Amino acid sequence: MKPIKPTYVLSFFFLATLSLLMLWIVPELLILRFFQQLSMDVKQGEVEKLFQGLRHPKQKVVKNTFDLIEICVPNEKNLDCVCQHLSDPNPVVRIAAVRLLGKYREKGSIGVPTLIQNFEKEERILQYFILQTLEQIGPGSGLAVVLLTEMLQDKEINFRKKSAEALIAIGSIAGTALPRLVLCQEIFDTDQSVFENALESVGPAKSESIPEFLVLLKESSAPKIIQRVLRQLSRMGPEGKSALNRVLEYLQAEPIVLRCLALEAIANFGVKTQEVQEAVLLQLQAHEGDVRQTACLAIQRVGSRRLIPQLEAIARKDPDSRFRDSLKIAIEKLQEQSE
Repeated sequence: MKPIKPTYVLSFFFLATLSLLMLWIVPELLILRFFQQLSMDVKQGEVEKLFQGLRHPKQKVVKNTFDLIEICVPNEKNLDCVCQHLSDPNPVVRIAAVRLLGKYREKGSIGVPTLIQNFEKEERILQYFILQTLEQIGPGSGLAVVLLTEMLQDKEINFRKKSAEALIAIGSIAGTALPRLVLCQEIFDTDQSVFENALESVGPAKSESIPEFLVLLKESSAPKIIQRVLRQLSRMGPEGKSALNRVLEYLQAEPIVLRCLALEAIANFGVKTQEVQEAVLLQLQAHEGDVRQTACLAIQRVGSRRLIPQLEAIARKDPDSRFRDSLKIAIEKLQEQSE
């Protein structure tokens, strides 16, 4: 038997190695080409091809396809396609559809009913993406206010925070959520003033929210919570007057900011009973300048001409010239009123 030449052995190993490389390289080249074409299609808004990529049997293909969501340009002609995939049997496809829907902003409102319908049966990660998308859609997510309000009591802080952010993004339509939103300061990293300004975009609250606000006032001793409730009641104007008796109690409260907020709410309620007028007159004689100034503005709204002699007497005795000037303006406003 002739010995095998070394060149034959080397050739064999070379061909075997080349075959193995080809078995690895060719599929990788095909996948690379697939992604190059898919990226171009996605940039042009061809979302159906993106969904096809997410159904690929190879996990690597699915992962890389999912990353293309970030570069997908929302095209209105594909909005119906995106909405159809919100209920796709494949959870990865559903997540992609939810995230794509948020890119359409308020136009994505047509998919909100499906998001609400699917929310309870979805996995937690997909529930979070739904909350995120509802925030992105903003005012168009008005149908989800009840769901988002319930999620403010979720066990996980990230879900509570995202629900609050979504309600704030929805704006005035979310007024019914305000009683629970005022409790959400602790879940935000921002300071109180930023949160207060964010709350201003919601509401004002409706009269049916007053019982919940009154419960908060009864159960809470935290000044920040009480301040927010008083601000929300004040924003309601005359609709908030059924909370008047409870608000009057805060005219004796500390810190003085609560008394000022109570006076602002009383002024906005616009109730001109003798009880209210006497309560505000008493605050005109308070030691704190901020309280007196706020009471001066309030008496213009809830006072009457018969109070002018008392106001003039207070003005003569008060040493603060700034307050006397404010009180003079209040007297002039009351003089313009009819009996």
